[in-house]
Amino acid sequence: AAHVGTSQAPSALRPERRATPEFAAVGGTSLRVTGASTSTDHPQSCADLACDNSPRQPMNHQGVSEIFFEESYTVPADQTAKSLFARLPHGSGYAERLIECLATGYLVAVIESICIREMQQHVDAAEVVVGRTIRIDHRGPIPPGSSLRLRGWLERMGERSATFRVQACDTGEVVCEAAITLVAVQRTVIETRIAAKVEALQRGHRPVGMAR
Repeated sequence: AAHVGTSQAPSALRPERRATPEFAAVGGTSLRVTGASTSTDHPQSCADLACDNSPRQPMNHQGVSEIFFEESYTVPADQTAKSLFARLPHGSGYAERLIECLATGYLVAVIESICIREMQQHVDAAEVVVGRTIRIDHRGPIPPGSSLRLRGWLERMGERSATFRVQACDTGEVVCEAAITLVAVQRTVIETRIAAKVEALQRGHRPVGMAR
């Protein structure tokens, strides 16, 4: 269960600060990335949506500032790199060569899901929390059946955004450190944009000569 406390995590829990360039990792092996960011950033869309001027209740900054959580997560057998890549068209050809440990993509999803749950409690009912940027250092292999202990806290806050720091440990070591920025956006605004894209896809797939 998540626990709410102060926005300042105890010093023992704080991930160490790293100088740039950032590090990315897959399967527990860190890779230095040059000429590119290790972050996943949704360009333009979420940041712009957070700045729309539709009337709404302000985000509960006091509540967000107090977010501090401790969670546990047991890694399922079907969330390994080998299992995930076997289902992807670009990965199926070499998936059998990969390791049976938690895929970085699933690790991102676990972290994001907890942070969104915590922030969603402090935004207007007409808004939805979406991910904007995540930087992750996957520092160690995490075999299926492992019990992860995740701790997170607010690092900084904007008018309608929040950045959280998250640290994950298994029984032997710190296996992940991450920073994730989330944004509160109007659900109707983002759903309108989604609908426009779906309509464009449907138009593109319509057989030649078929009337609108």
